[in-house]
Amino acid sequence: MNILKELSEILNINQWEKKKGFIITSITIIILYFSIGKFLLPKYFTDVSVDVSLIHFFILLSAISILFIVWFLSTNRIIFRGSSEMCIAVLVNVDDEDKINKRIRYVINNFLSEIKDSFSTKELKIKLLPINYLTSEKSIKNHLGSRHFGLDGIIRLNIESGSYHIEDDKKSIEESMKVSSIDYIGFFGLNNTNNFHKGINIHNDIRLGQFYKDWKYIYTNDGNDKKKYLKNIKETVLNYCGVYAIYLNKNKLALKILKTIFQPENRTFKPKLENGKGKVQLNGNNIIASRQAGILIDLYFITAFQKINNNEKEDAVNLLKECDNLMNHSHPKRYDHCITLARMCFEIGDIEGAKNYTKICSLIRPNSFDVYLNNGWFAIIDNNINDFLYNYKKIKNKGFSNNFNFVDVIEFMERFEEKYESSSLLIEIAKGFLWKLGAVPINGDKILDDVLQKLNSGSESRVKDLIYFINDVRRIKTSTVKKQIINSQKKKKRKRKK
Repeated sequence: MNILKELSEILNINQWEKKKGFIITSITIIILYFSIGKFLLPKYFTDVSVDVSLIHFFILLSAISILFIVWFLSTNRIIFRGSSEMCIAVLVNVDDEDKINKRIRYVINNFLSEIKDSFSTKELKIKLLPINYLTSEKSIKNHLGSRHFGLDGIIRLNIESGSYHIEDDKKSIEESMKVSSIDYIGFFGLNNTNNFHKGINIHNDIRLGQFYKDWKYIYTNDGNDKKKYLKNIKETVLNYCGVYAIYLNKNKLALKILKTIFQPENRTFKPKLENGKGKVQLNGNNIIASRQAGILIDLYFITAFQKINNNEKEDAVNLLKECDNLMNHSHPKRYDHCITLARMCFEIGDIEGAKNYTKICSLIRPNSFDVYLNNGWFAIIDNNINDFLYNYKKIKNKGFSNNFNFVDVIEFMERFEEKYESSSLLIEIAKGFLWKLGAVPINGDKILDDVLQKLNSGSESRVKDLIYFINDVRRIKTSTVKKQIINSQKKKKRKRKK
């Protein structure tokens, strides 16, 4: 029968998702029902006065309705996101379904299988829409807009196929397909309050995954090109999801997604020698990896600070350590990461870790204010007066910057004052010093005066050194402190102009 032949075709080439598939299946059910089911009904409805034809009608109507619901849901015409943080649909438009459909479906189904292995449905859900289901940008936007409760975005792959001359061999022809363009559709016009996303160029960074890729798929090279397409599509779709997740203020999810496609080995490159001089030549992979590294470094940092604000300091330390390892202990913002690691390591009781990360910072910026402050603190808890004086004299000579939060440092010292009771004298001197140079001199003078009274009765040389240092600090005038802050502001403005 022609109907059965059509049904067989639907099952063979997987066209169940098309309207034609639903119609043919419905007709087949009707024919099978009237061929078999119709003759079974009279046995069960012999005592019923209702017209049997109505019973046939309602049974068939129910069967077709159930079939329609199953068809509508199984073909992802409507998607329920459930508890997923992000839900994205992939749409493929092709010019030759017979040649492309099976191949691209095989690749995408493998990709979706990998996604299920890597991400829970609570994190990320990616669904494949019927091939050629939506063909115009307007229809895609309307579809997304009407299903905003289920979908965050749609990525469309436009694939064309044909016969092409082989390069360097104009006589031979090969059958192949290629991705001609990729469209990214999402709610990019949101009034987002996430400051971090301002550093993301949503229209450029979201496309990073598709650049510098070979999108040619030769049918006679099916085995190799399937693998190539799987890698290409995975990196393209996940980059879209990761960058878009940042834009939607889902930083934790964005970090997990972007880590899976980042290739740190592509950040390194060897200069080529030309005429005895080294010349840097970046390839596409270097450029992509460098930009992705920049995004990830910022993403790690802001996610770590969210952990710190939630009092999850150990998690914050682990995140920043992971970033340092991933970037092979070398990246432009390593100082900021390591100085934060030094503070957080100390907070969770890892003093050696705190000292180690401070040492790393001293190698990056030898005369850093933060390094002197940290080493000064280590000298305090070790009761090492010589190191204390060395570091605090350095801080005094450098002066405070306007954005230095000296109150936070004082609060930090007070939290540990009881634990390091034997170092209470040095802690008091440090607090007085910070208040004095932190533009509230009256507080500093009061604390330092109290310390002087305790010290004046001592005669040791170390005590005299402390007395000399305190008197030196007390002689600093309020106008000098303000002048240092103003000069610091001017230096920063000059650096910005450069």
